[in-house]
Amino acid sequence: MNESSSIPPCELSASGALPAQPVCARPPPRRGRRALELAAWLLAGFLALAFVTGLLASMAVHVSAGDLHRWQDWAHGVRNIGAAAQCLALALTGLFWRPLVAWGHRRGIVQGHEFDAVLRLRVKAMAWGALYLLLVPIGPVRLWHLLSAWF
Repeated sequence: MNESSSIPPCELSASGALPAQPVCARPPPRRGRRALELAAWLLAGFLALAFVTGLLASMAVHVSAGDLHRWQDWAHGVRNIGAAAQCLALALTGLFWRPLVAWGHRRGIVQGHEFDAVLRLRVKAMAWGALYLLLVPIGPVRLWHLLSAWF
């Protein structure tokens, strides 16, 4: 075994030459398992969505209009907190981009030859994150209210 690598080398055939298909200690990845895992995650997501939808529908049937309005106001406040938390997460990602990429490199997510290129992607990543924030959690309606309040 090579001391610098934790992966055992491929074995040689009986004649000493490499076989047409190397016999390695690591088995090839099974594609069927990935498809099964994806199907399981999709099923779990669908069941969770169905459960939450059913729960909200049953609550809407049994709740008075005043209580429903109060819960909507509470949910609107939580939405504001969620948008602020996502803005904070994007700002922290931008501030700590270099340590984040270094962590990804240590974990094997960012390869050595990609390291400098990923560091240079900071501006693009922040631009895409800002575009996401403007379109999804903040939304066009909030932007319209903000701009109409200024002018």
